Amino acid sequence: MGHLSIVEFYENRSVFITGATGFMGKVLVEKILRSCPGVERLYLLMRPSKGLSVDYRLREFIQNEIFSKVKEQQPNVLEKVTAVRGDVTLPQLGLSPSDLQLLTENVSVVFHSAATVKFNEELKTALVMNVKGPMELLEICRKMKHLEAFVHVSTAFNNLDREKIKEEVYYNPNVNPVKLIEYLDGLDDQTLQIMTPE
Repeated sequence: MGHLSIVEFYENRSVFITGATGFMGKVLVEKILRSCPGVERLYLLMRPSKGLSVDYRLREFIQNEIFSKVKEQQPNVLEKVTAVRGDVTLPQLGLSPSDLQLLTENVSVVFHSAATVKFNEELKTALVMNVKGPMELLEICRKMKHLEAFVHVSTAFNNLDREKIKEEVYYNPNVNPVKLIEYLDGLDDQTLQIMTPE
């Protein structure tokens, strides 16, 4: 079988995206909708925010100016976008059993771009968002029946101990990440605040 073009690859596929409401997430959603008209569905992980429901946030999201051109070219394309209620900081991303089943049965491409990008974030928050969240998502991906691709969009915290970052898939960490998570989970908030600058 020959190589598929990007447009052909996304034909009749469903995509799950975390962090879709962020800057890069909006650009990703728009690009897929505009460039891959055969995409089946985009599932966006959204959490209620500031008293706004997920349904309201989705309506607000699709009104963003970034979608003007794609709506002009394909008036009904945003009907392919579905919000699933969840939160990357919760076990199983806070997904309901029915949404979890929906994703495991239908999704073949996952983009993970939800993260905190604050350089001065509290250590525990950064750990939950940028380490535990991806770990939860990977567990869900292992159950997906049609998964073809998982794309992790890195954050500002990757390789911060290095002056030069090479184009390598994997760096050996100086510390065992699982042991570090267990250690940090066992610390009280005051100790973590003292340690965070280090």
